Amino acid sequence: ARALLAAAAVSLGGALVDVGDGAPLGPALAEPVAIVVVLLLNALVGAWLAASAEGALAALAAMQPAKARALRHGAGAPSAGPARERRGSGGRDGRGGGALAARGARPACVREVDAAQLVPGDVVEVCAGDAVPADCRVLAASS
Repeated sequence: ARALLAAAAVSLGGALVDVGDGAPLGPALAEPVAIVVVLLLNALVGAWLAASAEGALAALAAMQPAKARALRHGAGAPSAGPARERRGSGGRDGRGGGALAARGARPACVREVDAAQLVPGDVVEVCAGDAVPADCRVLAASS
């Protein structure tokens, strides 16, 4: 954009010199006016693309779930709500499961946390109809 603006200024200066030498004004100003029109069109297209990108980001943010069910180990795991331990059978879908941390450590629990608090290594529980809260790798699935 700066290069085109500089080119328009140089072209306008040349056109003014030509007009001073007796050349007609219309043809002398055609080139600088064309460059300025291209600059304005470029600015309009850039503004339109930026606005549509902001709209797309807002739509993606609206689809992102606020909470996630994550399997966390240890005492330092943040919890946004009451911890629901999964031992043996039971659980939300009756499939059982659950895991224990190393001997002497706190058991692994499925906890509801803010989706923004998910970190690499968290195991996220996703059920049918749930929005996926982060980039995830499927470890196990059943139907």
